[in-house]
Amino acid sequence: MSTPTVPTRLDTHEILADRNAHRLTLHATLVPVAGSRFQPAGFPEVGHVIYPSPQPDGSVEQICIVDSAASMANHLESVCMSAPKFSTALHEDLAGLPHIQLKTGQDRVPATLLATSLTEAHRSASKAFLNQHTFLCEQSRPGTETFERVLLREFGMENNRGKSPSPNPEDYAKIFVALFRRDPNSLVHGVLFPNWSIKIPRLLTATHEAIGARRVASSGVSFNRFKDEFGVQPIFAVDEETAAAIRARFVIDLALLRSFGASGAALDRQQQELILELALWKIGRLLDQPFRYRSNCDLQTTDLRRGPADGPSVDAALLGTEIPAKIQAAYSDRQRITELFRAAETIETEPPQERNPGGSGNADDDEADDQE
Repeated sequence: MSTPTVPTRLDTHEILADRNAHRLTLHATLVPVAGSRFQPAGFPEVGHVIYPSPQPDGSVEQICIVDSAASMANHLESVCMSAPKFSTALHEDLAGLPHIQLKTGQDRVPATLLATSLTEAHRSASKAFLNQHTFLCEQSRPGTETFERVLLREFGMENNRGKSPSPNPEDYAKIFVALFRRDPNSLVHGVLFPNWSIKIPRLLTATHEAIGARRVASSGVSFNRFKDEFGVQPIFAVDEETAAAIRARFVIDLALLRSFGASGAALDRQQQELILELALWKIGRLLDQPFRYRSNCDLQTTDLRRGPADGPSVDAALLGTEIPAKIQAAYSDRQRITELFRAAETIETEPPQERNPGGSGNADDDEADDQE
């Protein structure tokens, strides 16, 4: 009788101590919660991406992109909230995690939370943040300094010459420290300050694909009782997929993480472990329970492995379980939230735009940043 496989528990200290390990890869197999069909990411008139991919045995498989790397970054950030898509409050496991909040109100008194660096595209580099005034949690009114000026000073770039300042090589230690203090999530998923020539690539990259994909075309009709007012009943096409297997791969760049501490003034080992633990926690939250990527794309994990598909088994529920303790250990100061203020009268009255238009999630991450 064979011995049951004991899931591997990933220890951030051991992972970073292995200097020969340059990547940490997790390989997940998923299936639809109900039925066999699922809806990949796509835009109207573009549809889903399916392409032929040569396999090692000489065959060719039809591969469907279920979610792009940018879309997966959005999903991994959404699990950080207490109610994904409907809340700006952090999940209880992340209590005390530094991040940026944008608030508004009347007479320079902040009252309403508009967005955070975990929900806003481009994270701490968002233009929605840079031109706003900062204020401390203990104060009731905003200060006179913009967040842009605060960051330039903390990055060591306030005296750099030129209309668009750019960092000197020795400035990057200060940049890593400042981002870790104010928004470590930006170090996990990458951040771009295009006007300052600062680009930190993704530490965590996720891909989501379906192997042996086949398109399922169907249609629907929108019934409307008020024909005189709204016209005829529109008929629309629906595209879904079936597949032999659905896989998600998560790659954590350990070499990049260690480079955050390359200088003695940059991040120490405890701080690097917090970033790695946060990345693992995100993956665990996404995979431990069924996750609804889109309305018709509700998937659950059936298997998780370290390395290739036949690597050691990993329990998603055990990923990142030390995150509360590591947050408390890595941050000694009480002032962990960067609060920004925007006057209510400067906010447009138009309804907010969907962060992931068309359900693809490509409005985020450095693919979008590169287009600015």
